Amino acid sequence: MQKDQIDMYVSRRIYWPAYTWPTQTNYSNIIDNKESEILDKYKWKNKEELKKQISDLFDKLNATFYHLQQLKSAEKKAIKIGSELVKIAIPGFEKAIGVVGSPYEPIQYEYEALLISAKTTLDLLVFIVGKSLGKNTKRINLVSFYHELNQGNSTGIEIKFKTVLNKFSDFIKTFSRDISWRNYAVHKGSLSTGTINIPVNNPKASILKFKALNPYEDDSKQARKLHEVENLDNFCEDIFYSMSDIVIESLEILLDSSFEKGVKMSVQEKMINSN
Repeated sequence: MQKDQIDMYVSRRIYWPAYTWPTQTNYSNIIDNKESEILDKYKWKNKEELKKQISDLFDKLNATFYHLQQLKSAEKKAIKIGSELVKIAIPGFEKAIGVVGSPYEPIQYEYEALLISAKTTLDLLVFIVGKSLGKNTKRINLVSFYHELNQGNSTGIEIKFKTVLNKFSDFIKTFSRDISWRNYAVHKGSLSTGTINIPVNNPKASILKFKALNPYEDDSKQARKLHEVENLDNFCEDIFYSMSDIVIESLEILLDSSFEKGVKMSVQEKMINSN
């Protein structure tokens, strides 16, 4: 068993995101200190109910970060395999532009799991915000809440949430119905990634060519296109940290407090770098 796999089982810090950690460790104290104010303003029976919902929210957010870390690990393994394959001389292929290896499914599976947990995180956030504002939480989700705030006459605290969601409008649209990365990857097709393409005549070239699903609708409303992404890590990090910003900024509004944003690494990596 590799060291990173051992670390995963002996320490949760490896899949705790340092970026959101200041918020995760402070929200409970804020709720305790503002209990009467929060309960008077919002539709919560007691502070423990609200704490539980936010705890569940961060559990799903941490799961998303876990899949991001695992995706990176799977990518490193694929690159290592590719680096070894490129050293193999195959008769008749000396001038070939590349040798295609077998698909590396773990990258695809972690990508899909990341999208699922990211959507779950956002669904839980909207449930918390929606319930606080007295919305019908059985029918609300991120996209519907976004449209409701922009189509109706938002007042008071709703305007603040509207401002946050509008800032991330492009990101929110990627999680809507058939045109979302998540829905297409999970329900309509698999991610064409992880296939090892080794440039035999140029070993220093990019070993892996990643593709991330970015479906679009043409006149037939059926066609889907793969949008190529050179670095799947960066693509998925953008998803995770955009989602984290929405979570942090929404909780700042909800709890009327400011939260510090940490560095973009795991809590364990931060501890190691600090020593």
